[in-house]
Amino acid sequence: MGTAPALAAGTWTLEPATARAAFAARNFAVKTVDGAIAVTGATVEVDAAGRPVRLVASLDPASIDTGHPRRDKDLRGRRFLDVAAHPGLELTATRFVATADGWRTDAVLRVHGHDVELPLHGHLPDGVPSGDRVRVTGTARLDLRAAGIRVPGFMVGRYVDITVSAHFIRPTSVH
Repeated sequence: MGTAPALAAGTWTLEPATARAAFAARNFAVKTVDGAIAVTGATVEVDAAGRPVRLVASLDPASIDTGHPRRDKDLRGRRFLDVAAHPGLELTATRFVATADGWRTDAVLRVHGHDVELPLHGHLPDGVPSGDRVRVTGTARLDLRAAGIRVPGFMVGRYVDITVSAHFIRPTSVH
């Protein structure tokens, strides 16, 4: 077990304007496609010992942007994210393990109608916050097959690497 930095107890809420979820996927031609998807909301509950105990986040698959409108339309379509049938992506995590620089959790991502286990590593790149605002960075690797997304490998490889960066705020106490 590591020595992750402690956070102030309470519920930390995402500042949506600061959130960015970037992804990178490779195909068998070894071409990497980068893109982004909007993080529309998130909360992190922190216990009295300063450890995260619950994370809930929402992403908007209709916002997917790779800089190529035709590809983006395909990604929103039935073969990939099927936004018409699944208009949101939801991530939840309830078990966190401290690491040397943050936490690791096996989150569950609801994508394309499937619950997919998503190993997620989060850390505080600026160190322990001194106030009621903190920047968090998380990284994960999504297995498309586990999500029920099956497309030819020349289109996209099996794994998608995800990096999320966001600021969270903790409401100040009112006495």
